[in-house]
Amino acid sequence: MHHNVHQYHALQSLAEELGAQFRYDITITPQDTGGLAPLQHRLTDADLLWLFREVIDPALWVNRTVAPDQRTCGIASNALLIDPYGNVFPCVQTRIAAGNVRQQSLQTIWQGETLHELSRLTVNELPVCRTCELRNLCVRCHGLAQVEDGDLRGPASVNCREALARRQALIEKGALPADYPIPEHLQSPVWWRVSVQEMA
Repeated sequence: MHHNVHQYHALQSLAEELGAQFRYDITITPQDTGGLAPLQHRLTDADLLWLFREVIDPALWVNRTVAPDQRTCGIASNALLIDPYGNVFPCVQTRIAAGNVRQQSLQTIWQGETLHELSRLTVNELPVCRTCELRNLCVRCHGLAQVEDGDLRGPASVNCREALARRQALIEKGALPADYPIPEHLQSPVWWRVSVQEMA
């Protein structure tokens, strides 16, 4: 979180002292009701860049390829969500109802058209993302694109911010050329509130 990201190394050391496996996840999402209060804890642009400068492994990203026919997440393919009312959703973040287990079997819902269509959603079906130069540096969430930006198939602004920060960190480490392109749809200050140049 924004409040403890600079304690990353201390948290890692604590895990080692306790004999625990250390893992972290920077994903903070809106409430299921759509409330945005949790986002105050999300990493800022400066936080993202600091973290990636500390932890990014160029070898994992420079040769990473996201092909046009590739899916970007496991939506409706390896998990699903059932709420207290029996409604079935394709994942914890994507609230598109696929059915209700009080009205039909889970197998019927799992094999139904809604989940089938979402499970086959590839980069090729994402009009902006499929041509984005940062596609290989992006870990995209369809659900966040829908909840925060209003379009399941459009860019997810939080993932775009992360991709831009990875780009900058990799440039600084000499793993990418300094002129590695910033896609046109990300050149607006709306996407990148604090410019990379100001944070460098």
